[in-house]
Amino acid sequence: SDALAEIYGPEIAKSMIWYTVISEVIFVLLTNVAIHLPSPQDWHHQSEYNFFVGGYIKVFLANSTALLISFHLNVMLLNKWRILLKGKHYYLRSLG
Repeated sequence: SDALAEIYGPEIAKSMIWYTVISEVIFVLLTNVAIHLPSPQDWHHQSEYNFFVGGYIKVFLANSTALLISFHLNVMLLNKWRILLKGKHYYLRSLG
């Protein structure tokens, strides 16, 4: 997100954050559909598969919350520091 915000601007970086969250929503929906599809007759691990894949909703909620807060904060701070430092010292802004 640092490079996106620096090169393309904060608007593009924020839109990429939203695209990431939308992609995660699609992934979680597809995995939940896969859980409910009928499994082959010789497949004996459906309960383990449901346990493993069924937790994606909780992971999605935690990850999307963290992404939205941390990336938006990162882009906002990086943009403010770019103005403060007059576009110089990218390595310091990126580490900060």
